[in-house]
Amino acid sequence: EFRRVLFRSGSLIGRWGSLFPLFLPKRPEDAMESIFENTTTLTRQNLTEMARATVPRWSLLVGIIPAVLAVAAAIWDLARRGISLWAGLLLLAAFALVMTTYGAPARVALKIAKRNFKKYGSEVTATLCFYEDKVIVHNHQEDSEGDLRYEQILAVRQSPRLYLLELPGKTALLLEKTAFTKGALEEFPAFMRRKCPGRVTF
Repeated sequence: EFRRVLFRSGSLIGRWGSLFPLFLPKRPEDAMESIFENTTTLTRQNLTEMARATVPRWSLLVGIIPAVLAVAAAIWDLARRGISLWAGLLLLAAFALVMTTYGAPARVALKIAKRNFKKYGSEVTATLCFYEDKVIVHNHQEDSEGDLRYEQILAVRQSPRLYLLELPGKTALLLEKTAFTKGALEEFPAFMRRKCPGRVTF
């Protein structure tokens, strides 16, 4: 299972349901100065990287272990009987298992990207503004906003190009590391460690 992000009615929606009421309505009095701001587009590349970074390790093992066993059985059969149809089928099965396992994130990303484009006519873009007490999430396609409290963030992870904020409901917010429009990139990890103690994995 891979985490998936969509936007609907001002709330972040995951494959398994809405995060509402995780996001609170923005209040007029919330006029404090933001510390970090990041505007990221949910491109297929970003969605694929997010899926690969957040896939549970056990799901990879489910595909890899049978593939390893199939290769071992093929090698044993080759050593015992030489080249045979059975050994070839085992190697083909191992290859298919590996390709299916590692190709799953790309398929998930493609499905989300198509769904977003069908709904909005474009890729989804979100701006995340980090304040001392919350994160404001702005969906550009719907021109809607919602508040997220730091205690609602389950984990903060990173991949080569992204920061990932994992939320309840097997959903996540993603931020391109090069897409910060406010705040110093090198200071963001320390800020998140302070706001999410024990939940930053890097």
